[in-house]
Amino acid sequence: MEERNIRADEAPVVGQAERIEETRRTDGPLGRIAGSLISSPTGFGRPPSPHRRRR
Repeated sequence: MEERNIRADEAPVVGQAERIEETRRTDGPLGRIAGSLISSPTGFGRPPSPHRRRR
């Protein structure tokens, strides 16, 4: 019974570690995507220029 309680206590810790690792894996690619959109020549992520005409 004590062993079962120890395993039950460890389960949330394992789940949290998995979530942290998943966040770490997705953080890098998402940051690169956001950075490329902001620095894109098309201007994604930038406020519209007051001198640009809209079509």
